[in-house]
Amino acid sequence: MTVGGREMRVHRWLGAAGVVAVLASACAASAAPTARVATTFAATIQPTIPAGAAPAIPLALVVGGIARTLADGDAVPLSGELVASVRLTPGAGRFGRAVDLFLHHGRGADTPVDGAMVSVFGEMLHMEHGSFRGAAQPGSAGHYLVALPFPMPGEWRVNLQIDAPGQKAAMLLELVVLD
Repeated sequence: MTVGGREMRVHRWLGAAGVVAVLASACAASAAPTARVATTFAATIQPTIPAGAAPAIPLALVVGGIARTLADGDAVPLSGELVASVRLTPGAGRFGRAVDLFLHHGRGADTPVDGAMVSVFGEMLHMEHGSFRGAAQPGSAGHYLVALPFPMPGEWRVNLQIDAPGQKAAMLLELVVLD
């Protein structure tokens, strides 16, 4: 995806658990695919990221092929003034991951975006060994908790469609989940 005409990606590494994630963001409202909210796993898996949980996975933003390290929770522009801060942590199950997606306006982290609908579609790359659909669970003050119930290791693509009041955006996470 592009932001201001430049390719934008975010990389995450989890050394001990062997996870590499790439987050590409920034989809103009007019170019955003139609989001389809499904709740296949949302009712059975309640993602939580408790205080003092496992440390977040290091994050790097790649723009035009140049990587820049981001601190946990740094802002990534999505569309217009819509900005996301992402924290990826180990989740439920052997291969599961959890995402704490904090949506806010670019004019400051003090203006959270509530009332957004975030739909999730995950699929295994290079093999047709399962996919999942779900919806993020709204948390407090602009936080949306997303469970990623990967059933097995491998390369996965997770598409997050964000339908915030007055704005639409998309985020793409590509993860290599290892045992």
